Amino acid sequence: LALLDIMMPRLDGFAVLRKIREVSRIPAIMLTAKDQDYDKILGLELGADDYITKPYNPLEVVARIKAQLRRNYDYWREQKEEKQELSYRGVKLNIMEGTLKRGQRNIEVTSTEFRILQMLLERPGTIFTKQQIFERVWEEPYAGDDNTVMVHISNLRKKLEEGEEGEPFIRTIKGLGYKVEKGI
Repeated sequence: LALLDIMMPRLDGFAVLRKIREVSRIPAIMLTAKDQDYDKILGLELGADDYITKPYNPLEVVARIKAQLRRNYDYWREQKEEKQELSYRGVKLNIMEGTLKRGQRNIEVTSTEFRILQMLLERPGTIFTKQQIFERVWEEPYAGDDNTVMVHISNLRKKLEEGEEGEPFIRTIKGLGYKVEKGI
């Protein structure tokens, strides 16, 4: 959860919130002395989940934080529990078992390849940049090494497209990143 004040040095809270919303849906609460309607509306329209003005009751702030976390993590837990198996073009990725199959044939993939494929299949139609893939899969800041992601995507393609004709399983969107098509 992000707890932001509007009046911060360098970047204000609104700018920070915009940057957060470019990459994440984590809960965000504005906690600030700016109590004008305009500021509240702007904060909420930029993606804040709550807006608390000073002076505030610390117990109320804690209760609102707990409510946001409960709402957010219950939602994501429900989403993940629903999707234990992801399917695409005859390939099934079983998240709980850690298996990948095409029909009855098991496809051996590394844990890194598994996580990349899971990321793509969880959000079909979404283009993921190399940086997004790297930071989610390796859980480290991206240092600009394009080859690491490209090699794993290439290996996945070879394993998934063996004997297949037509559209590539994982599409490259030039200058942007990679995706699997929606609804295939």
